Amino acid sequence: MKKIIPLAFLTVSLAAIMQPTSLRPEACTTKPQMIAMQNKKAEKPQGTMQTEGLEINEEGVLVRYSGKEETVQIPEGVVKIGEKAFQGNSTIQKVILPDTVTEIGNYAFDSCKNLSDVEGGNLLEIEQGAFYGSAVQRIDLSSVRKIGWGAFSESALKEVHLENVEELGGYVFEGCKNLETVTGLEHLSECGDSVFHRTPFEENYWKDDTKSSMWIVNGILLLGNHCTGKVTVPDSVRKIAGWAFHESKLEQVFIPDTVTEIGSYAFACCSELTSVRMEDSVTYIGQHCFSTCLKLTEIRLSNALTDIGDTGRGIIDDCSKLEHLTLPASLKKLGPYSFMNCRKLKTLTIPPDLEEYEGLLYYLSFNPFDLVYTFYVTDIAQVQKLPDLLKHGNRVVELELAAEKVCLGVGSKFPLRFNSNAKAEKWTSSNRKVVTVDRVGNLYAKGAGTATITALIYGKEYHCEVTVE
Repeated sequence: MKKIIPLAFLTVSLAAIMQPTSLRPEACTTKPQMIAMQNKKAEKPQGTMQTEGLEINEEGVLVRYSGKEETVQIPEGVVKIGEKAFQGNSTIQKVILPDTVTEIGNYAFDSCKNLSDVEGGNLLEIEQGAFYGSAVQRIDLSSVRKIGWGAFSESALKEVHLENVEELGGYVFEGCKNLETVTGLEHLSECGDSVFHRTPFEENYWKDDTKSSMWIVNGILLLGNHCTGKVTVPDSVRKIAGWAFHESKLEQVFIPDTVTEIGSYAFACCSELTSVRMEDSVTYIGQHCFSTCLKLTEIRLSNALTDIGDTGRGIIDDCSKLEHLTLPASLKKLGPYSFMNCRKLKTLTIPPDLEEYEGLLYYLSFNPFDLVYTFYVTDIAQVQKLPDLLKHGNRVVELELAAEKVCLGVGSKFPLRFNSNAKAEKWTSSNRKVVTVDRVGNLYAKGAGTATITALIYGKEYHCEVTVE
């Protein structure tokens, strides 16, 4: 017969027993003296109490369980299961929580391989790794508002109901091999990377013909792995979650000005992706976002980005066909590994306000492909700021339009480009009746006359005089 720790018969309230005593400051960090709750005449605990292997401090936090019971009933008055309190316990199978418990701390039940049931409680927050690698199958999450990073990763959950959850950290349910049902999420406002990655729920989502090609919840694009061809992210999206389009068959993607954040690995391993254009609203891109996009040849980065590779990992790496890249005007820092293994990347257009370029120096010093780089700048005087870039045979060239005068016939088309293939922030025509220009610099001759085409990049204007006959 399974044993249950007997606590309900206690006549002395938890609050009365756990009254604080006068302690020297240094005593707060030492292991407290243990007492048995049954002995009412025993000396008061020094800030904690323990019974049947439960150690509870004066704030009502269960800080440690050292027992060997299969079923553990937590006493009324406990408000939180503390960090690593049950971590690695191999005998516990069921935990019964009182209504007073609202939080479960970091790694509290981590690797509890036989824990299948968590009953009761009034849970509002579950912290990082709380049930990581456990056997938990049943737990009431209906009142929970916040779940931390990897809280249930690699666990045995079969279904979750998240009617009140507002924030999900990264990898919360990642690798839950039995998770097939997810409901709720009506109040979700923040979501980390790879929340449902490697679960039957994610794998089976697309088998429902009624589902959209993109799963969007409250402005967060969670899944889009089955998208193909040319895709425009809807204006309703404010964040693209990590791994959202991972391994999809996208060929081109346009990211509108409503999107401010793109998570890690969001477009990684998109084997058919050739072109990416994002508007200037994106302020953060997670690590390896465009990793191993083997056909990627063109990417337009947001001019709201101030650093790339700030986590020590690149956002564009192992893109073996990318030859040219224009760094955004807002960029101040290039972290290490920024463009690792982009083995054909040989021209970079550099903004004048770039202050730290560790990523370039690191890559240049360990470049296994013996490439010679050409760095394009708006003012050749920038060379004084970038002396290290001239090592290894590299060169710095001043940025300019490939043509400053063009003569066209009516109805003809001409691709006007920068000498670095840089992407201008804006193209304009002084006379659209004579010639028009699209967002990439293609000229379309409309009628006889002359006009000036202006390209704006890094706050500087470049001009081309066009005559149409």
